[in-house]
Amino acid sequence: MSPELQAALDKANEWMRTATLEQLEAMWKAQRESWVRAFAPCEHGDPDWETCPGCLQDAADRRAMITANQPQSQGGATS
Repeated sequence: MSPELQAALDKANEWMRTATLEQLEAMWKAQRESWVRAFAPCEHGDPDWETCPGCLQDAADRRAMITANQPQSQGGATS
């Protein structure tokens, strides 16, 4: 196990150990809502958002926008 993964697991375990009942209930509520959303049709009405042409195009558009807005490297090629 990588040190980064171990640190993340330790942090999560500590949070679970010290979370209040209100924090736990909020987490469980968010998880339920996320799970339900994952099984609902996408905004285009397709039952499987992973294969929906509209969702795939939206994702491609977002990736293109992010790539276009990233600053270009100022350094030259290194050997």
